[in-house]
Amino acid sequence: MSRFPSDDVDRLRRRLIKGVPVLGLGFMSCRGKEGIPEAPPQSSVKPVVADPIVLNGDRGRPLPPSSEPGIRVRAARVDGDLVEFGPVGARFWVTAPGRDHRAMHVGPVRFQRLAAGWRVTWSVSGRTSTRVIEGAEPLTLTMADREEVGPEFRGRMLSGTVNLVGGGDSRRRHIDVVCHLSMETYLPGVLAGELFDSWRPATHEALAIAARSFALCERFHWLSRRSHDVVADERSQVWNGGLAPRRSSEAVLRTRGEVLLHRGRVVPGYYSASCGGRPAAAIDAISSNPVNGIAPLSVPDSDRRGVCPCRSFGPHGSWRASFDIRAFNEALASRVDTGSEVPRWPIDVELIEAFESGRPRSFRISSARRGSKPLELRAVDLQRGLNSTATGRPVRSADFEVSVRPDGIRVDGAGFGHGVGLCQYGTEALARLNTPAREILARYYPGAEIRRVW
Repeated sequence: MSRFPSDDVDRLRRRLIKGVPVLGLGFMSCRGKEGIPEAPPQSSVKPVVADPIVLNGDRGRPLPPSSEPGIRVRAARVDGDLVEFGPVGARFWVTAPGRDHRAMHVGPVRFQRLAAGWRVTWSVSGRTSTRVIEGAEPLTLTMADREEVGPEFRGRMLSGTVNLVGGGDSRRRHIDVVCHLSMETYLPGVLAGELFDSWRPATHEALAIAARSFALCERFHWLSRRSHDVVADERSQVWNGGLAPRRSSEAVLRTRGEVLLHRGRVVPGYYSASCGGRPAAAIDAISSNPVNGIAPLSVPDSDRRGVCPCRSFGPHGSWRASFDIRAFNEALASRVDTGSEVPRWPIDVELIEAFESGRPRSFRISSARRGSKPLELRAVDLQRGLNSTATGRPVRSADFEVSVRPDGIRVDGAGFGHGVGLCQYGTEALARLNTPAREILARYYPGAEIRRVW
Protein backbone atom coordinates (compact mmCIF):
# COMPACT_ATOMS: atom_id res chain seq x y z
CA MET A 1 0.00 0.00 0.00
CA SER A 2 1.33 3.44 -0.88
CA ARG A 3 2.65 5.62 1.91
CA PHE A 4 1.24 9.02 2.76
CA PRO A 5 2.68 11.86 0.61
CA SER A 6 5.76 13.48 2.13
CA ASP A 7 4.31 16.99 2.07
CA ASP A 8 1.41 15.85 4.23
CA VAL A 9 3.87 14.13 6.56
CA ASP A 10 5.66 17.42 7.12
CA ARG A 11 2.34 19.12 7.66
CA LEU A 12 1.43 16.45 10.17
CA ARG A 13 4.61 17.01 12.13
CA ARG A 14 4.00 20.74 12.23
CA ARG A 15 0.43 20.39 13.44
CA LEU A 16 1.04 17.29 15.58
CA ILE A 17 -2.16 15.75 14.31
CA LYS A 18 -3.44 13.15 16.73
CA GLY A 19 -6.37 12.09 18.78
CA VAL A 20 -6.17 11.92 22.54
CA PRO A 21 -2.53 11.26 23.42
CA VAL A 22 -1.26 9.48 26.48
CA LEU A 23 1.34 12.23 26.83
CA GLY A 24 0.21 15.05 29.05
CA LEU A 25 -3.13 13.31 29.62
CA GLY A 26 -4.98 16.15 31.28
CA PHE A 27 -8.49 15.19 30.22
CA MET A 28 -10.90 12.57 31.06
CA SER A 29 -13.89 11.98 33.04
CA CYS A 30 -12.81 8.38 32.83
CA ARG A 31 -9.88 8.95 35.12
CA GLY A 32 -12.26 9.28 38.04
CA LYS A 33 -13.77 6.36 39.91
CA GLU A 34 -17.41 5.49 40.23
CA GLY A 35 -19.15 4.32 43.39
CA ILE A 36 -19.47 0.73 44.54
CA PRO A 37 -22.22 -1.09 42.61
CA GLU A 38 -25.28 -2.35 44.39
CA ALA A 39 -25.34 -6.05 45.27
CA PRO A 40 -27.07 -8.24 42.70
CA PRO A 41 -30.58 -9.42 43.62
CA GLN A 42 -30.86 -12.84 45.26
CA SER A 43 -33.56 -15.44 44.55
CA SER A 44 -34.22 -19.16 44.84
CA VAL A 45 -33.25 -19.49 41.19
CA LYS A 46 -29.57 -19.70 40.29
CA PRO A 47 -28.26 -16.22 41.16
CA VAL A 48 -27.07 -13.88 38.44
CA VAL A 49 -23.80 -12.35 39.56
CA ALA A 50 -23.41 -8.81 38.24
CA ASP A 51 -19.94 -7.81 37.14
CA PRO A 52 -18.96 -4.61 39.06
CA ILE A 53 -16.95 -3.37 36.10
CA VAL A 54 -19.96 -3.78 33.81
CA LEU A 55 -22.26 -1.98 36.25
CA ASN A 56 -19.91 0.91 36.86
CA GLY A 57 -18.95 1.06 33.21
CA ASP A 58 -22.60 1.66 32.36
CA ARG A 59 -23.29 4.13 35.15
CA GLY A 60 -20.33 6.23 34.13
CA ARG A 61 -21.67 6.72 30.59
CA PRO A 62 -24.60 8.93 29.57
CA LEU A 63 -27.86 7.80 28.07
CA PRO A 64 -28.21 9.21 24.55
CA PRO A 65 -29.98 12.60 24.54
CA SER A 66 -33.14 12.90 22.47
CA SER A 67 -32.34 16.44 21.32
CA GLU A 68 -29.13 18.21 20.39
CA PRO A 69 -27.27 19.36 23.51
CA GLY A 70 -24.90 22.26 23.92
CA ILE A 71 -21.18 21.95 24.63
CA ARG A 72 -18.83 24.24 26.57
CA VAL A 73 -15.40 24.54 24.95
CA ARG A 74 -12.50 26.16 26.74
CA ALA A 75 -10.81 27.87 23.82
CA ALA A 76 -8.00 29.41 25.87
CA ARG A 77 -6.69 30.04 29.36
CA VAL A 78 -5.17 33.50 29.83
CA ASP A 79 -2.73 33.91 32.70
CA GLY A 80 -3.28 37.03 34.77
CA ASP A 81 -6.22 39.41 35.09
CA LEU A 82 -6.47 40.94 31.62
CA VAL A 83 -7.93 39.80 28.29
CA GLU A 84 -8.72 41.81 25.14
CA PHE A 85 -10.97 41.14 22.16
CA GLY A 86 -10.93 42.83 18.78
CA PRO A 87 -10.76 43.71 16.00
CA VAL A 88 -11.07 47.47 15.83
CA GLY A 89 -14.66 48.42 15.07
CA ALA A 90 -16.21 45.06 15.97
CA ARG A 91 -19.37 45.41 18.03
CA PHE A 92 -20.03 43.17 21.02
CA TRP A 93 -22.93 42.69 23.35
CA VAL A 94 -21.55 42.30 26.87
CA THR A 95 -23.88 40.88 29.50
CA ALA A 96 -23.53 39.98 33.16
CA PRO A 97 -26.06 37.19 33.81
CA GLY A 98 -27.97 37.66 37.04
CA ARG A 99 -26.79 41.25 37.43
CA ASP A 100 -29.14 42.96 34.98
CA HIS A 101 -26.35 44.32 32.81
CA ARG A 102 -26.36 44.44 29.01
CA ALA A 103 -24.41 46.92 26.91
CA MET A 104 -22.99 47.33 23.42
CA HIS A 105 -19.21 47.90 23.18
CA VAL A 106 -16.99 48.55 20.18
CA GLY A 107 -13.72 46.66 19.82
CA PRO A 108 -11.08 46.38 20.89
CA VAL A 109 -12.66 45.68 24.28
CA ARG A 110 -10.49 44.99 27.33
CA PHE A 111 -11.70 43.03 30.35
CA GLN A 112 -9.87 43.15 33.67
CA ARG A 113 -10.71 41.08 36.70
CA LEU A 114 -11.03 43.03 39.94
CA ALA A 115 -11.34 41.85 43.52
CA ALA A 116 -15.12 42.08 43.34
CA GLY A 117 -16.03 42.46 39.69
CA TRP A 118 -14.83 43.32 36.19
CA ARG A 119 -13.54 46.51 34.56
CA VAL A 120 -14.55 46.88 30.89
CA THR A 121 -12.60 49.34 28.74
CA TRP A 122 -13.28 50.31 25.11
CA SER A 123 -12.57 53.17 22.70
CA VAL A 124 -14.73 55.03 20.20
CA SER A 125 -13.22 57.68 17.88
CA GLY A 126 -10.11 57.83 20.04
CA ARG A 127 -12.06 58.35 23.24
CA THR A 128 -11.61 55.71 25.94
CA SER A 129 -14.48 54.70 28.20
CA THR A 130 -14.54 52.45 31.25
CA ARG A 131 -17.27 50.68 33.15
CA VAL A 132 -17.04 48.56 36.29
CA ILE A 133 -19.43 45.62 36.61
CA GLU A 134 -19.81 44.33 40.14
CA GLY A 135 -19.70 40.62 40.90
CA ALA A 136 -17.01 38.06 40.12
CA GLU A 137 -19.35 35.81 38.13
CA PRO A 138 -18.61 35.24 34.42
CA LEU A 139 -19.28 37.83 31.73
CA THR A 140 -20.64 36.86 28.31
CA LEU A 141 -19.80 38.23 24.86
CA THR A 142 -21.80 37.84 21.67
CA MET A 143 -21.33 39.47 18.30
CA ALA A 144 -23.83 42.22 17.60
CA ASP A 145 -23.93 41.17 13.95
CA ARG A 146 -25.45 37.68 13.95
CA GLU A 147 -23.90 36.92 10.57
CA GLU A 148 -20.42 37.10 12.09
CA VAL A 149 -19.07 33.81 13.46
CA GLY A 150 -17.35 35.36 16.44
CA PRO A 151 -14.25 37.24 17.54
CA GLU A 152 -10.83 35.93 16.57
CA PHE A 153 -8.71 35.03 19.56
CA ARG A 154 -5.18 33.62 19.47
CA GLY A 155 -5.50 32.47 15.90
CA ARG A 156 -8.86 30.78 16.40
CA MET A 157 -12.24 32.15 15.26
CA LEU A 158 -14.54 31.67 18.23
CA SER A 159 -18.23 30.90 17.89
CA GLY A 160 -21.33 30.77 20.04
CA THR A 161 -21.55 32.76 23.25
CA VAL A 162 -18.15 33.52 24.76
CA ASN A 163 -17.95 33.36 28.55
CA LEU A 164 -15.11 34.92 30.53
CA VAL A 165 -14.58 32.87 33.67
CA GLY A 166 -12.15 33.94 36.37
CA GLY A 167 -10.12 31.35 38.23
CA GLY A 168 -6.95 30.65 40.19
CA ASP A 169 -5.93 32.19 43.50
CA SER A 170 -4.24 35.36 44.75
CA ARG A 171 -0.81 34.08 43.73
CA ARG A 172 -1.71 32.97 40.21
CA ARG A 173 -4.93 34.08 38.59
CA HIS A 174 -6.30 33.31 35.16
CA ILE A 175 -9.26 33.92 32.86
CA ASP A 176 -10.80 31.06 30.91
CA VAL A 177 -12.31 31.88 27.51
CA VAL A 178 -15.18 29.40 27.16
CA CYS A 179 -17.43 29.11 24.09
CA HIS A 180 -21.00 27.88 24.58
CA LEU A 181 -22.36 26.43 21.33
CA SER A 182 -24.43 23.58 19.98
CA MET A 183 -22.87 20.14 19.49
CA GLU A 184 -23.29 20.13 15.71
CA THR A 185 -21.77 23.60 15.45
CA TYR A 186 -18.77 22.46 17.49
CA LEU A 187 -17.93 19.29 15.54
CA PRO A 188 -16.81 20.74 12.15
CA GLY A 189 -14.03 22.59 13.97
CA VAL A 190 -12.94 19.31 15.54
CA LEU A 191 -12.66 17.55 12.18
CA ALA A 192 -10.77 20.55 10.80
CA GLY A 193 -8.32 20.32 13.69
CA GLU A 194 -7.89 16.56 13.71
CA LEU A 195 -7.87 15.58 10.01
CA PHE A 196 -6.40 16.71 6.72
CA ASP A 197 -9.07 18.26 4.52
CA SER A 198 -7.80 16.11 1.62
CA TRP A 199 -8.68 12.88 3.43
CA ARG A 200 -11.67 10.84 2.27
CA PRO A 201 -15.29 11.67 3.23
CA ALA A 202 -15.65 8.29 5.00
CA THR A 203 -12.75 9.20 7.29
CA HIS A 204 -14.42 12.47 8.21
CA GLU A 205 -17.76 10.77 8.78
CA ALA A 206 -16.26 8.07 11.01
CA LEU A 207 -14.42 10.61 13.12
CA ALA A 208 -17.51 12.84 13.35
CA ILE A 209 -19.43 10.00 15.01
CA ALA A 210 -16.54 9.10 17.33
CA ALA A 211 -15.88 12.75 18.26
CA ARG A 212 -19.57 13.39 18.92
CA SER A 213 -19.69 10.37 21.24
CA PHE A 214 -16.53 11.44 23.04
CA ALA A 215 -17.88 14.97 23.57
CA LEU A 216 -21.18 13.66 24.96
CA CYS A 217 -19.31 11.59 27.55
CA GLU A 218 -17.14 14.53 28.55
CA ARG A 219 -20.20 16.75 28.86
CA PHE A 220 -21.93 14.14 31.02
CA HIS A 221 -19.03 14.06 33.46
CA TRP A 222 -18.08 17.74 33.67
CA LEU A 223 -21.43 19.53 33.36
CA SER A 224 -21.83 20.15 37.10
CA ARG A 225 -18.14 20.03 38.05
CA ARG A 226 -16.44 22.87 36.17
CA SER A 227 -17.09 25.73 33.75
CA HIS A 228 -16.22 23.77 30.59
CA ASP A 229 -16.78 20.30 29.17
CA VAL A 230 -13.81 20.06 26.80
CA VAL A 231 -10.67 22.01 25.97
CA ALA A 232 -9.80 23.00 22.41
CA ASP A 233 -6.55 21.05 22.20
CA GLU A 234 -5.29 17.47 22.33
CA ARG A 235 -6.13 17.08 26.01
CA SER A 236 -9.70 16.63 24.78
CA GLN A 237 -9.83 16.92 20.99
CA VAL A 238 -8.41 19.68 18.80
CA TRP A 239 -10.96 22.36 17.88
CA ASN A 240 -9.98 24.89 15.19
CA GLY A 241 -12.89 27.21 15.96
CA GLY A 242 -16.07 28.29 14.27
CA LEU A 243 -14.82 28.16 10.68
CA ALA A 244 -14.24 24.79 9.03
CA PRO A 245 -13.62 23.46 5.50
CA ARG A 246 -16.53 22.20 3.44
CA ARG A 247 -15.61 18.53 3.81
CA SER A 248 -15.64 18.73 7.60
CA SER A 249 -19.01 20.52 7.65
CA GLU A 250 -20.59 18.09 5.20
CA ALA A 251 -19.42 15.04 7.18
CA VAL A 252 -21.00 16.43 10.35
CA LEU A 253 -24.23 17.19 8.49
CA ARG A 254 -24.41 13.66 6.98
CA THR A 255 -23.93 12.06 10.40
CA ARG A 256 -26.03 14.52 12.38
CA GLY A 257 -27.03 13.07 15.76
CA GLU A 258 -25.29 9.71 15.18
CA VAL A 259 -23.46 8.28 18.18
CA LEU A 260 -21.77 5.08 19.33
CA LEU A 261 -23.83 3.10 21.84
CA HIS A 262 -23.16 0.01 23.94
CA ARG A 263 -25.85 -1.48 26.17
CA GLY A 264 -27.94 1.61 25.51
CA ARG A 265 -25.35 4.16 26.67
CA VAL A 266 -22.87 6.35 24.83
CA VAL A 267 -19.36 5.01 24.23
CA PRO A 268 -16.46 7.43 24.84
CA GLY A 269 -15.10 7.53 21.30
CA TYR A 270 -11.37 7.62 21.96
CA TYR A 271 -9.09 7.88 18.93
CA SER A 272 -5.45 8.51 18.12
CA ALA A 273 -3.32 9.30 15.08
CA SER A 274 -1.96 5.78 14.66
CA CYS A 275 -2.16 2.55 16.66
CA GLY A 276 0.97 1.28 14.93
CA GLY A 277 -0.71 -2.00 14.06
CA ARG A 278 -1.15 -3.01 17.71
CA PRO A 279 -4.23 -1.41 19.28
CA ALA A 280 -4.45 -0.77 23.01
CA ALA A 281 -7.29 -1.42 25.44
CA ALA A 282 -8.68 1.73 27.06
CA ILE A 283 -8.52 0.24 30.54
CA ASP A 284 -4.75 -0.15 30.03
CA ALA A 285 -3.85 3.00 28.11
CA ILE A 286 -6.39 5.57 29.38
CA SER A 287 -7.24 4.63 32.95
CA SER A 288 -8.62 1.78 35.06
CA ASN A 289 -12.02 3.47 35.39
CA PRO A 290 -14.74 0.85 34.71
CA VAL A 291 -16.08 3.07 31.91
CA ASN A 292 -13.06 1.92 29.93
CA GLY A 293 -13.67 -1.77 30.51
CA ILE A 294 -16.52 -2.13 28.01
CA ALA A 295 -16.17 -4.33 24.92
CA PRO A 296 -15.96 -1.55 22.27
CA LEU A 297 -12.87 -0.19 24.04
CA SER A 298 -11.13 -3.54 24.46
CA VAL A 299 -8.75 -5.30 22.10
CA PRO A 300 -10.56 -7.99 20.09
CA ASP A 301 -9.01 -11.24 18.93
CA SER A 302 -6.52 -10.55 16.15
CA ASP A 303 -8.27 -12.84 13.69
CA ARG A 304 -11.42 -10.74 13.98
CA ARG A 305 -9.83 -7.56 12.72
CA GLY A 306 -6.33 -8.23 11.43
CA VAL A 307 -3.41 -5.84 11.44
CA CYS A 308 -4.39 -2.18 11.17
CA PRO A 309 -3.31 -0.74 7.79
CA CYS A 310 -1.63 2.19 9.55
CA ARG A 311 1.33 -0.13 9.93
CA SER A 312 2.19 0.44 6.26
CA PHE A 313 0.31 3.70 5.65
CA GLY A 314 1.53 7.01 7.00
CA PRO A 315 4.66 8.07 8.89
CA HIS A 316 4.01 6.31 12.19
CA GLY A 317 3.99 2.61 11.25
CA SER A 318 7.45 2.34 12.76
CA TRP A 319 9.95 4.85 14.10
CA ARG A 320 13.25 5.05 15.94
CA ALA A 321 14.74 7.51 18.44
CA SER A 322 18.13 7.63 20.16
CA PHE A 323 19.15 9.20 23.49
CA ASP A 324 22.64 9.67 24.88
CA ILE A 325 23.57 8.71 28.44
CA ARG A 326 23.00 12.21 29.81
CA ALA A 327 19.50 12.50 28.31
CA PHE A 328 18.57 9.01 29.52
CA ASN A 329 19.70 9.81 33.07
CA GLU A 330 17.69 13.05 32.98
CA ALA A 331 14.66 11.12 31.79
CA LEU A 332 14.92 8.66 34.67
CA ALA A 333 15.52 11.39 37.24
CA SER A 334 12.38 13.21 36.09
CA ARG A 335 10.20 10.15 36.72
CA VAL A 336 11.49 8.84 40.08
CA ASP A 337 10.66 10.02 43.58
CA THR A 338 12.94 12.54 45.25
CA GLY A 339 15.79 10.72 46.92
CA SER A 340 15.48 7.59 44.78
CA GLU A 341 18.65 6.35 43.15
CA VAL A 342 19.00 6.43 39.37
CA PRO A 343 20.88 3.34 38.15
CA ARG A 344 24.38 4.22 36.94
CA TRP A 345 25.92 3.12 33.70
CA PRO A 346 26.49 0.56 32.40
CA ILE A 347 22.83 -0.45 32.65
CA ASP A 348 20.40 -3.07 31.43
CA VAL A 349 16.79 -2.42 30.40
CA GLU A 350 14.44 -5.38 30.63
CA LEU A 351 10.75 -5.73 29.79
CA ILE A 352 9.14 -7.24 32.89
CA GLU A 353 5.44 -7.06 32.07
CA ALA A 354 3.24 -6.59 29.00
CA PHE A 355 -0.46 -5.96 28.56
CA GLU A 356 -2.71 -8.53 26.95
CA SER A 357 -2.44 -6.51 23.75
CA GLY A 358 1.30 -7.19 23.68
CA ARG A 359 2.21 -3.57 24.38
CA PRO A 360 4.81 -3.09 27.14
CA ARG A 361 3.53 -2.24 30.58
CA SER A 362 6.71 -1.83 32.62
CA PHE A 363 10.49 -2.04 32.38
CA ARG A 364 13.21 -2.84 34.90
CA ILE A 365 16.34 -0.69 34.66
CA SER A 366 19.32 -2.06 36.56
CA SER A 367 22.98 -1.18 36.90
CA ALA A 368 25.90 -3.59 36.61
CA ARG A 369 27.45 -1.96 39.68
CA ARG A 370 27.18 -3.85 42.93
CA GLY A 371 24.72 -2.63 45.50
CA SER A 372 22.70 -0.65 42.99
CA LYS A 373 18.93 -1.00 43.39
CA PRO A 374 16.96 -1.71 40.17
CA LEU A 375 14.39 0.84 39.07
CA GLU A 376 11.00 -0.19 37.71
CA LEU A 377 9.09 2.22 35.46
CA ARG A 378 5.84 2.00 33.55
CA ALA A 379 6.32 2.25 29.80
CA VAL A 380 4.22 5.42 29.67
CA ASP A 381 6.37 7.05 32.38
CA LEU A 382 9.56 6.16 30.54
CA GLN A 383 8.01 7.61 27.39
CA ARG A 384 7.16 10.87 29.14
CA GLY A 385 10.58 11.11 30.73
CA LEU A 386 12.39 10.61 27.43
CA ASN A 387 10.20 13.14 25.63
CA SER A 388 10.86 15.71 28.37
CA THR A 389 14.53 15.74 27.36
CA ALA A 390 13.95 16.42 23.67
CA THR A 391 12.18 18.80 21.30
CA GLY A 392 8.88 17.44 20.04
CA ARG A 393 7.83 13.89 20.79
CA PRO A 394 10.46 11.50 19.49
CA VAL A 395 8.89 8.64 21.47
CA ARG A 396 5.50 8.85 19.78
CA SER A 397 3.70 6.12 21.70
CA ALA A 398 4.14 3.80 24.67
CA ASP A 399 4.54 0.79 22.35
CA PHE A 400 8.31 0.44 22.03
CA GLU A 401 11.43 -1.63 22.72
CA VAL A 402 14.65 -0.36 24.29
CA SER A 403 18.15 -1.38 23.19
CA VAL A 404 21.17 -0.39 25.29
CA ARG A 405 24.17 0.87 23.30
CA PRO A 406 27.64 2.01 24.41
CA ASP A 407 26.72 5.70 24.13
CA GLY A 408 23.10 5.56 25.25
CA ILE A 409 19.86 3.83 24.27
CA ARG A 410 17.85 3.30 21.11
CA VAL A 411 14.05 3.20 21.16
CA ASP A 412 12.19 1.36 18.37
CA GLY A 413 8.44 1.76 18.36
CA ALA A 414 5.22 2.07 16.41
CA GLY A 415 2.18 4.33 16.41
CA PHE A 416 1.42 7.87 17.57
CA GLY A 417 -0.77 8.39 20.63
CA HIS A 418 -2.43 5.96 23.00
CA GLY A 419 -3.72 3.59 20.31
CA VAL A 420 -7.24 3.18 21.73
CA GLY A 421 -10.30 3.11 19.50
CA LEU A 422 -10.30 4.65 16.05
CA CYS A 423 -6.92 4.94 14.31
CA GLN A 424 -6.91 8.00 12.07
CA TYR A 425 -4.31 6.77 9.60
CA GLY A 426 -5.84 3.30 9.58
CA THR A 427 -9.26 4.83 8.94
CA GLU A 428 -7.96 6.82 5.98
CA ALA A 429 -6.26 3.73 4.54
CA LEU A 430 -9.56 1.82 4.76
CA ALA A 431 -11.50 4.77 3.31
CA ARG A 432 -9.18 4.74 0.29
CA LEU A 433 -10.28 1.14 -0.25
CA ASN A 434 -13.90 2.42 -0.36
CA THR A 435 -14.75 1.07 3.11
CA PRO A 436 -17.89 2.86 4.43
CA ALA A 437 -17.70 4.81 7.68
CA ARG A 438 -19.97 2.37 9.52
CA GLU A 439 -17.76 -0.59 8.64
CA ILE A 440 -14.72 1.35 9.80
CA LEU A 441 -16.35 2.12 13.14
CA ALA A 442 -17.40 -1.53 13.56
CA ARG A 443 -13.74 -2.46 13.23
CA TYR A 444 -12.40 0.02 15.76
CA TYR A 445 -15.28 -0.16 18.28
CA PRO A 446 -16.31 -3.84 18.19
CA GLY A 447 -19.79 -4.48 19.54
CA ALA A 448 -20.88 -0.84 19.41
CA GLU A 449 -24.14 0.21 17.79
CA ILE A 450 -24.44 3.37 15.69
CA ARG A 451 -27.73 5.16 16.18
CA ARG A 452 -29.13 8.56 15.22
CA VAL A 453 -30.51 9.96 18.47
CA TRP A 454 -31.48 13.52 17.39
